[in-house]
Amino acid sequence: MGSPLGWLLIQWFQGSHPEQQLSLHTELYLYLFIGTLLTFACFGWYVGFNEERRKAQSLTDPLTQCFNFRYFHERFAQELQRAKRSGQDLSVMILDIDEFKKVNDTYGHPAGDKVLIDTCQTITENLRSYEILCRVGGEEFAVLTLQSDLPAALDIAHRMRTKIKSKVITLEDQQLSITVSIGVSSYQDGDSIDTMIARADKALYQAKNNGRDCVMPDHVLSQVSIS
Repeated sequence: MGSPLGWLLIQWFQGSHPEQQLSLHTELYLYLFIGTLLTFACFGWYVGFNEERRKAQSLTDPLTQCFNFRYFHERFAQELQRAKRSGQDLSVMILDIDEFKKVNDTYGHPAGDKVLIDTCQTITENLRSYEILCRVGGEEFAVLTLQSDLPAALDIAHRMRTKIKSKVITLEDQQLSITVSIGVSSYQDGDSIDTMIARADKALYQAKNNGRDCVMPDHVLSQVSIS
């Protein structure tokens, strides 16, 4: 609206009545009005588009295009509050690529990047639409499994581990397969983000000690500590 109103104001200062201007130059003011609306509409779309893009970039891992640690922590907090209010099941798994440093040392960092990208894709293909995958470290991923108790989360983890192991990753002149170790924990009364992650991390550590390429639930830890 700034363009037609501004022009009317200029004409008024020059002694011309606005109503006379509108009646004599209707087409001109209609052109100014439509042009101004289109300009502001395009500008608003451009600002909104870039704002959404910046927001998406701040929550996304640039290499794998899955969510990053910031999004993981924010979403985890939301889902944990929902679980506490409604009693909804919630589980988290921490997944680590076995001997990833050896991949980088043997095949180079570009090959390591491809392993990360392909692993992320394989995990995504084996998750339901409301389950969340995030990259939380170099070769470490986290998955929030909503509405899943520990047995259900373990089923997902075992399926994921098998799919990743059977995936053949093609490099320039050779092929390789990788394995992953996964620790899983489920929500218990009084849990916080830190306690759930700590149990999943300990379960992952136990999976590594058990020879890698396996899934370990957090309840096994308590059994081990008791024994």
